[in-house]
Amino acid sequence: NFLLSHPPSYLCSNLLMDSDLQALVDSGKIAAKTGQQLEQLKPGTYCQHKSWGFGQVKAWNLLLNQVVVDFESKKHHTMQPQYAAESLQPLPEGHFLVLKTTGLDALKTQAANDIPGFFVQLLNGFSGKLTQDQVQKAVTPEVVSDADFKKWWDNAKKILRKDGRFALPTKKTEPISV
Repeated sequence: NFLLSHPPSYLCSNLLMDSDLQALVDSGKIAAKTGQQLEQLKPGTYCQHKSWGFGQVKAWNLLLNQVVVDFESKKHHTMQPQYAAESLQPLPEGHFLVLKTTGLDALKTQAANDIPGFFVQLLNGFSGKLTQDQVQKAVTPEVVSDADFKKWWDNAKKILRKDGRFALPTKKTEPISV
């Protein structure tokens, strides 16, 4: 009775795991750690891969040993669960790249009307710093059109300097940071 009311921590984490994942862990087909990592990559979750970039987990087919991910450049890409668990980083709903997909109109409005808030959001999505080229790559063409970027960027730099929270380098290749 004590164990039922006070399960060990390793049981608590497994109790919360998806039943299909738990079955794979119990059968020894994947490690408990892999199961816990995959739990963070359920279908619908947005993620980042070092080589393939931003994507969304579309499906699990654990019977076929597959996790299906739509990356920007690789649609319907299948990965083995172990590799997906090790190489994909789940992104929270508020991450800049996720917001570009799920809340683009709000980002456009913020980029036009609240430059400091927009840059806090942008930089937080990229470890707190980006070069000007990386900013351009992140915001164009979805948030700011290619044609409008230079004008928008010149205005943004003025506003960010006045704000005082941002470090704006003199060289284009050095990162902007909060």
